[in-house]
Amino acid sequence: MHALLLSALLTSAPAHADLDVAFVLDTTGSMSGELNEARQRVRQLGEALRAARPQERVRLGVVAYRDRGDAYVTRVSGLTSDIETSFGFLAGLSAGGGGDGP
Repeated sequence: MHALLLSALLTSAPAHADLDVAFVLDTTGSMSGELNEARQRVRQLGEALRAARPQERVRLGVVAYRDRGDAYVTRVSGLTSDIETSFGFLAGLSAGGGGDGP
């Protein structure tokens, strides 16, 4: 599935098309393993998009969410062309709350 999505993003665009991609991640306690995987995949995708679209603006954003009553309901890193900002935001996220375990 990941390869199919990446292939579609890289090949289906017209000659010039800026691209905004937002990642929405569940960061409750049961998602710790998936959060680590997401960090790796977002980095891979961001780097692949930058390489495949050097003449276009690629912006990434991240929305992290948890349950009501947790430390936060949402945390947002807005769309930015500075992809390292999104990676830094992701690196600072941890899984917690949610009332259930991994």
